Amino acid sequence: QPHHHTPQGPTAHEPRLKPPEEQYPEKLGKTVKELSDLMDSPAQCFPKTCFSMLTPEVKKILKEMAHVQQIILCGLETHVCVLQTAIDLTEQGYEVHVLVDGVVSRRQGDRQVALERMKQMGCWMSTSEMAMFQMIAEKEHPKFRDISGIAKATRSDGPWMAAI
Repeated sequence: QPHHHTPQGPTAHEPRLKPPEEQYPEKLGKTVKELSDLMDSPAQCFPKTCFSMLTPEVKKILKEMAHVQQIILCGLETHVCVLQTAIDLTEQGYEVHVLVDGVVSRRQGDRQVALERMKQMGCWMSTSEMAMFQMIAEKEHPKFRDISGIAKATRSDGPWMAAI
């Protein structure tokens, strides 16, 4: 497959969470501060009860952002919400990039099967570090030092990198 499948676009200069969603926040809780601080507007966080993140509100926003062709996915319950979102997005013609270190499931087996299924569907597997460097594309980017610092931080691969 061609190598041009690099997450890029207007948000490459200032990656933001757009538009964030919360699965049943009344019962499961609100988005943690570490993530809500990255949102363009916490008020634009959409509650949902369906599993896919491609809700009517998100569809409307994506339609208004016609230049967006690539979506980077991260989230909880890889085998439920992330998978169903990937299915919906690919059916809508979007190129989907899944951050393997940004998705989790309660059971590792469910997560692995979901990642494999998304690969079979044509989704691109990536890591957060890969995506950050792909979005800035070169060391001359104003965010290079910040991203380089994040990349140099000590961290373990963890179970999410096993058997990908």
